[in-house]
Amino acid sequence: MADQPMRLKPSTQVHGARYDPQAQRLTLDLNGSTVAVHDIPQDKVVAFGEADSHGKFFHQYIKGQHEITRVR
Repeated sequence: MADQPMRLKPSTQVHGARYDPQAQRLTLDLNGSTVAVHDIPQDKVVAFGEADSHGKFFHQYIKGQHEITRVR
């Protein structure tokens, strides 16, 4: 299954997001880079999408808890 684009609130850190539920991979367009977050369950991705601050959620609940690789 291909990555599904996510609708996000305006953010100064996160400029786009796509999620592949089969691979449990969240791809994020950050300031100047694109990263893939691996093994992230869909319920956490939904919470990320609903967060008031995507950057704050990323730093609190994703970074350091999931493998992240740079795509570009």
